Amino acid sequence: MNEIWDKTQKYYKENTEDTNILGVWWALWVAANIMTNQGDGIGASFLGEGLETQTIITIIADILWIPATYVTINLIKKVAFFEKEMYEKAVNTNNEEINEVVFKETVQQS
Repeated sequence: MNEIWDKTQKYYKENTEDTNILGVWWALWVAANIMTNQGDGIGASFLGEGLETQTIITIIADILWIPATYVTINLIKKVAFFEKEMYEKAVNTNNEEINEVVFKETVQQS
């Protein structure tokens, strides 16, 4: 994901946006997955045994998934914006090159 984040931005601008959102995304995703796995009731949990403990762990995991999902959506929106800008730059560059070729051919024929 870090490569996508950096390379889509570097194509159309000099400085890339901060990658803090990637660290937050990874931290939330890993934490939510660990808590989900601890609360599933399969095997021993390092947080304690019993139905009440597993329920609390599951609630915490579910709460962690809310910001994880929010950050994921924002991350996808930003990458989509970068890719749109990258596409527009590529199309504009291609159109400028085509116009230069057509203009040179017209001038040479005259």
